[in-house]
Amino acid sequence: MLLRGKPDALVPGDLAPFALSYVEAPARFGAAMRSSFDRVTPWERTVYVHQ
Repeated sequence: MLLRGKPDALVPGDLAPFALSYVEAPARFGAAMRSSFDRVTPWERTVYVHQ
């Protein structure tokens, strides 16, 4: 799932159906995700570009 937009438009119950899913979201969604889920594990991606 990809989150975009205004995080203050969400209430904790809105994200509950995605508890067993991978959720990609900007840092501004951190508070909404932590209040919705028991465990939030950040996963940073690295992109390598071959020139």
